[in-house]
Amino acid sequence: MGSCYCSLQGCSSMGGYLMTVEDKATAILQATLELVAEHGFHGTAMSKIAQRSCVSAGIIYHYFENKDDLMQALYVNIKQRFAEAMITEEVLHLPYPDYLLKAWQNAYQFYIEHPLVTRYIEQFENSPYYATIDLSAIEQNFNPLMTRIYADMQNGLIKNMPHWVIYDLTLGVALNVAKHVLVGLLQPNDKLLLEIAQSCHAAIAKGTLLG
Repeated sequence: MGSCYCSLQGCSSMGGYLMTVEDKATAILQATLELVAEHGFHGTAMSKIAQRSCVSAGIIYHYFENKDDLMQALYVNIKQRFAEAMITEEVLHLPYPDYLLKAWQNAYQFYIEHPLVTRYIEQFENSPYYATIDLSAIEQNFNPLMTRIYADMQNGLIKNMPHWVIYDLTLGVALNVAKHVLVGLLQPNDKLLLEIAQSCHAAIAKGTLLG
């Protein structure tokens, strides 16, 4: 990883173009993601983020109130990107239960393709930050998928359980499988991944186990 994120973008400090507002915000978030992976939350000082992102500390405080606000904003940004990658048009138009299986596969692929993001999610959700975040700002990104799931609950296809239980039994498993793959503990083929996705569906489907 380079010492200055925006050097990858050709920022003005490196003889390239002047960063836009969007460039600066992206550079700050990317630098934070990298530094937390390298040093953890406590070891990620705002001065390090400023250096890595090629912006001044004052610019960071223009976008984010403080370090806590920055860490929370990064998590919200990640969850938004995750929802966009998982809930595709294909997912929304597939029939039951195919849309659930495809959403699971998309989630797993997102985690595999973004290992730093996967690590940040794990770090954030096991830190004091998670207890202070406004989850409503995140949950709205998943409304298109949850609308279908709630409809299938009403139709007797899915067990009537809280949404966080549905998550833990499905997407939470996708996250854990991806973590095992990323550290080399598991090397699943497509057949095994499909079987895992189907098992996750079986855990929430009405008429299975205690359903």
